[in-house]
Amino acid sequence: MAFRCGLDTVLRHRRRVVEERSRELVLAESDLQVKKFRLQELESNIARSAHESETGFGTPLHLGDMLAKRIWLEHLWNLTERARQQHDQVLAKRDESRRRLEEAWRQQEILERLRTRKEWAHRKRTERFETQIMDEIASVRHPASRPAIPAGRPAISSRVTPEGTSAKG
Repeated sequence: MAFRCGLDTVLRHRRRVVEERSRELVLAESDLQVKKFRLQELESNIARSAHESETGFGTPLHLGDMLAKRIWLEHLWNLTERARQQHDQVLAKRDESRRRLEEAWRQQEILERLRTRKEWAHRKRTERFETQIMDEIASVRHPASRPAIPAGRPAISSRVTPEGTSAKG
């Protein structure tokens, strides 16, 4: 997976996305609480109105009062149905926010693992390079510990020095 920018930039972006998704989830949950409260309020109004008409408490039930109560109850039922639909929409929005947050977490976790692997690989390359440099330094300081010249290789005196001239002189 190749990135146009550095891995740290991508990780910072993913962290911002996770924070944004967390805020969305909090807003969805608070909206859900408001809708639940409104739904409960409407249901209690319906129950109270229905109870008043059944028991006969309140005003005497004339035909006009009964029609007004019926219209009122229908209105409350409509409001309740609308509140339930809004409640369901808020639940869907909350679930979508949770899903997006989980996806952002997964992506961030993948990027974190990738960064860890790259750091580990860089550390290993650096250690190998340092070991190689230290071996070269040790071989220059302690020529006795150098391996013998393999057969078929020219002697040191005929080798070219770093300046480009032969060692024989």
